[in-house]
Amino acid sequence: MPNPEFAREHGQEDLALRITTKLNELIAHNPSVPLGTIAELLGAQDFFTMVDAGGHGRTPVYHLDVREFVADLKNKKELQDLTLPAEFTMGAGVIVPPDTGEIISGNGGGLETKQIFPRTRYLIEVLTDLKLPYEIHDGINTPDMMRTLSYKAFVLPTINKLVLVCNEEGNATFIVHKLEIDEHGQSDWKKYASMTKGQLRELGLQQVSVVIYNQTSSEWKTEIKDRINNGEVEEKISKDKKEPTELAPEGWETITGLSSKVNRNKIVVKTTVAPYRDDNPGWFKEYKHRTRGVTREFFHPTLVKIVEDIFKERKKAPEGWEITETLTDILQRSDKLIKTIAEKYRAAHPEWFKMYDDKIGRSNAHFHPDLIAEIKREMSTRKKAPEGWKTIGELIKKLKRSKKSIKTIAEKYRAAHPEWFKMYDDKIGRSAEHLHPDLVKEIIEILDKKH
Repeated sequence: MPNPEFAREHGQEDLALRITTKLNELIAHNPSVPLGTIAELLGAQDFFTMVDAGGHGRTPVYHLDVREFVADLKNKKELQDLTLPAEFTMGAGVIVPPDTGEIISGNGGGLETKQIFPRTRYLIEVLTDLKLPYEIHDGINTPDMMRTLSYKAFVLPTINKLVLVCNEEGNATFIVHKLEIDEHGQSDWKKYASMTKGQLRELGLQQVSVVIYNQTSSEWKTEIKDRINNGEVEEKISKDKKEPTELAPEGWETITGLSSKVNRNKIVVKTTVAPYRDDNPGWFKEYKHRTRGVTREFFHPTLVKIVEDIFKERKKAPEGWEITETLTDILQRSDKLIKTIAEKYRAAHPEWFKMYDDKIGRSNAHFHPDLIAEIKREMSTRKKAPEGWKTIGELIKKLKRSKKSIKTIAEKYRAAHPEWFKMYDDKIGRSAEHLHPDLVKEIIEILDKKH
């Protein structure tokens, strides 16, 4: 009798070998793309190192250990198939340039490297699952920008959409729907890539979806998949079905029409009607659109009335009230810090905490403008790292060395110089151990001597 566990393990081995081959092809076929950029794209920075070039004064040689990276994913049970991009280019300029509040004033002292999440790899996994071809265009950052990693533009040519994603904490993902195509077959993705976050948000949810990452990769991937599909894949009728010729009866609505009626995002409306589908299949039918002539799924007038009544009882947030996810993006601070500060005021000011529908129609906890002012005030008093102090994470990026090699050197000095190790808040309010400039200097000198 076949052993299921053996079959599963054998399948994982085949997948690991296939992905290893694909990633090596990605590196070989894109010589103009820096190896460090590919490591960042995959979330493989821990496996990206500088190796001995074989003599003093020679140009450093960088290496990405693809085999070990894939083995690590397999051990963590995070191994998923990956489709390679049809195109991978550099030099797209600044993608999603900073708003006024995202520009560093002065010399930038005290700013700290934020946590990195491999959202680009998660996005590739989603696109692979959806069988959507894509191309990647990477940009640059300027010295006055708070973020250290560039946004990447994922163009999805078969459905004319654009995904703007950055792996650095505190940066929302933007999905632009319905890119325009010129007479030469070129899309206008660069127009949107050159917009700030504020400008992208101003285009409205029908044109641009905004996805906040809450440190749960599975939830983020599910929402990204829904937003990419939103208004496109689900509404199209399968080619295998015989298209109906009957026009939609009066009072029946498509998801687009119903979303417009209740002034809510399509994903929220889709989630609202879903529980009624099994018990009331007659409420969901395919008809030809009365004015557009295309075939779409329509909802029965009874279901339309139910949804309208649901949203009549739910209120949108008043002006100035915000959810935690929005504050995380606006204030460039962690959601954990924001919630911790907010909770201090709950007992004295319960009226500062209310449930409203957020901007896409989800029922969500909102903070009063006065509470937001208190959060901002307290954040301004928290102690940030003095200039020159660095975290292990920042040194990994700067020196292109492994965490283990840097930490091993640092620990040798802890007993003799405990004052070289201090806990400070970084820019987003996360408490992290920082290393004194003298210790940073020692680490750099030791690593330089090794090469």
